[in-house]
Amino acid sequence: MTGRLKLPEAALTEIYRCFRCGYCRSACPTFAVTGSESWNARGRLLLARALLEGQLEPTPGLLDRLFSCNSCLACEAVCPAVVEVVDALVALKEALITSGAELPDRIARLAEAVVEQGSPFASGAREFTAQGERPADVLVFAGCVASELEPDIIRALEKLLDAAGLSYSVLEGPCCGLPLLKMGFRHRAAEAARRLADKLRAAGAELVITPCPMCFEMLLHYLPRLVGLNVRAEHVSIFLKRLLREGKLVLKRKVELKATYHDPCVLGRGLGIYEAPRELIWQAGLALVEMPRSKRSSVCCGYGHLNFLAYPELVDAIAEERVKEALAAGADVLITACPSCLHALSGAARRVARALAVSDITEVLAELV
Repeated sequence: MTGRLKLPEAALTEIYRCFRCGYCRSACPTFAVTGSESWNARGRLLLARALLEGQLEPTPGLLDRLFSCNSCLACEAVCPAVVEVVDALVALKEALITSGAELPDRIARLAEAVVEQGSPFASGAREFTAQGERPADVLVFAGCVASELEPDIIRALEKLLDAAGLSYSVLEGPCCGLPLLKMGFRHRAAEAARRLADKLRAAGAELVITPCPMCFEMLLHYLPRLVGLNVRAEHVSIFLKRLLREGKLVLKRKVELKATYHDPCVLGRGLGIYEAPRELIWQAGLALVEMPRSKRSSVCCGYGHLNFLAYPELVDAIAEERVKEALAAGADVLITACPSCLHALSGAARRVARALAVSDITEVLAELV
């Protein structure tokens, strides 16, 4: 090892625990598209070793292989050695950034946009403030993807909250910072987390709900670690399931269609939430047909913590394969519970599967109240 890159001992252990069996090749979405060894978990860990041992230099082309990892955890789900690949690669990316390595331009620009504008999508800096009733029963933290790319999710959620008779306010942004964290920009992620924490404190709601699994993971696990803020938070699928069970939300009709459900990586493999969205599909009257790769074995939509902005061709190809799988399952509609998945999969359906409708679970339920 050259000593140029300093990684935590835990990350080093994970990198060197990989015994190169290749099981991850069957699960990695970027490998499925590229067919290249350097674009899967085993290949990335081998590149990590070569960097640590001074056998390779961190060129922008090599770093593309590392930063294009979707952090989808699919490799970890099949790894017989249970190597914690994602955490190891995040630590490596953080070390590379700290060392001053020349990053791919697209990665550097994304990080700068999130910090300076509060969102990777905004054309300029925005001042995000919670809008609605105060004090409110619930704060809806929309997150940047739903706010900027899939606002119909927020309108659907507002309709459901109105039907349940709850008071609420809506905070559209800023970016929660989790994409920065997964890309290795820990210090910038902490800046984003502090900005979000200030907005949450100002809003003052007892419960924060979000349609975004990434935002939910940030609220649940990383805000306490990065800024010491503990909030009561729920993903909307859990929240809406409870409202239906308690009779506070009533669906006035059913939908008689075949639906398949795409498990978002963060919500499913990351946070273990598989059944709540499926129960909502059942409550809506839809006939659920599972795709061969579902629940813990679900395949990534390709979005990958802003990867669709950095590596759009790669993401498009991954998403197109997923919608083809939904069509093959005989579904009329592909449902998910994540704004990022919705954006990736609906775009793919428009390109290769126009007969397939794609919706977020909130949009489905909002049509039934």
